[in-house]
Amino acid sequence: MAIAFLVSCGGGDPATAPTAPVAVGTVAPTTPAPSPTPATTAGRRCTLPLVTEASRGCPREAPVFLEEMDAAITLLTQQRPDLFEGNYVRSPGQYYLGVLANLEAAGLCANFDGEEMQVKNGNGFSEQYHILTSSQFIRRGDVTYRATCYPAAFFTSPPPVLPQRGDCRLPSSESLACTRESPKYLGQVQAAIERLRREKPEIFRNEYVLDSRAYYDGVVAILKTQFSCAMFDGEEIALKNDNGSSEQYHVLYSWGAIRNDQGAYRVSCYPAAF
Repeated sequence: MAIAFLVSCGGGDPATAPTAPVAVGTVAPTTPAPSPTPATTAGRRCTLPLVTEASRGCPREAPVFLEEMDAAITLLTQQRPDLFEGNYVRSPGQYYLGVLANLEAAGLCANFDGEEMQVKNGNGFSEQYHILTSSQFIRRGDVTYRATCYPAAFFTSPPPVLPQRGDCRLPSSESLACTRESPKYLGQVQAAIERLRREKPEIFRNEYVLDSRAYYDGVVAILKTQFSCAMFDGEEIALKNDNGSSEQYHVLYSWGAIRNDQGAYRVSCYPAAF
């Protein structure tokens, strides 16, 4: 499951800073949202060449893109008020994706590395920002800036999306942000497991699965009648009805027992992860 382009900011002495960054404008709060749904093109707008050298160091310095980052967050609260309760973020995945799209609209290249936002306007350096607390509240201001990496710590021109799966009615997709939130499809997954138990009792003994392959195949087959795409990725079941998002479910404990409670839900991915 592709979550983001993960690049660590290693230690060591930083290289000489690049020339002054290209000037970019701040995000105007009056800019209209292009769409009320997650944009599947987010993260694919950067036209810079690929980074060919790992970062040599990520010191803390005076941030260059702090104003743009704060403006992108504020703009998203205006574009998507449904994602927020005050400063609480209902959907972290959509939050990261929306901020990323707004940064790109402002002329920057941006990425989410699974924990922090990464921003650059050239490959000489990039900056890291932590824009969400562990309790899912917005972070703004100086506290969000973490480090500056030399050269830039994330790639551009992401690999092309894989060809469409033969067993899926939708084109393939790759996610940029996968986070835990309130699941949409848990009820359908639970119902599919219970239906399989009724229809194929021979692969179960009470709460235990006797044939894991038949179990996964059976659950996926039932879910395919309800979703545009359902698949088993070797560890989890992935579901989507469009490429805006997908959800992952781990429906079998390692000791062989059925897992169909709230813990079966793992993450929601934006855009869809497959």
